[in-house]
Amino acid sequence: MSFFIFLIVLAIVISAAYAGYSAAPWVPTKQSQRQLVLDNLQFPSSHGGARGGFTVIDLGCGDGSWLFSFATKYPNIQAIGYDISLLPLLIGQIRKLLSFKKFACVHLRFGNLWHANISQADVVLIFLMRKIYPRLITKLAVLPPHSTVVIEAWPLPNLTPIQVITGPNLLPVYIYRGEQFHQRA
Repeated sequence: MSFFIFLIVLAIVISAAYAGYSAAPWVPTKQSQRQLVLDNLQFPSSHGGARGGFTVIDLGCGDGSWLFSFATKYPNIQAIGYDISLLPLLIGQIRKLLSFKKFACVHLRFGNLWHANISQADVVLIFLMRKIYPRLITKLAVLPPHSTVVIEAWPLPNLTPIQVITGPNLLPVYIYRGEQFHQRA
């Protein structure tokens, strides 16, 4: 039994180390940060997002806090998160199970963000290290023009955000549109 527990702990540690090295370590976003973004995020008029019924994808979702916040404000969405770190995903799955009816639209998946299909996303959430931005910009080129890209902490190089959301003692959040990535491809 102790060997089995050792293997589980080893898998959790290795997945966390790999996630931290390849894209970003798990750093949960403050609830006040998420609320500020949700209160100030401006959807394009052609986008039905303000009414719900849209798809949110979080690349490197951790415990899914962003997705749960979106699902609370917009219950009719599809919220999909990808992460390769097991511990935060487990925490998120427990949270979902405890409020399954409320969060039935939230789907947390163990998977590499580079293999995630984002081509139908209306909103993409990203809180990753800057070192992956060049590859990330290429990935974002498949987004629909109306999509909204939410980047926390560091702006994308050589792209001007359409909106910047800031608050006291909070990280800046940069908002981009999918069409900006088509111009870069």
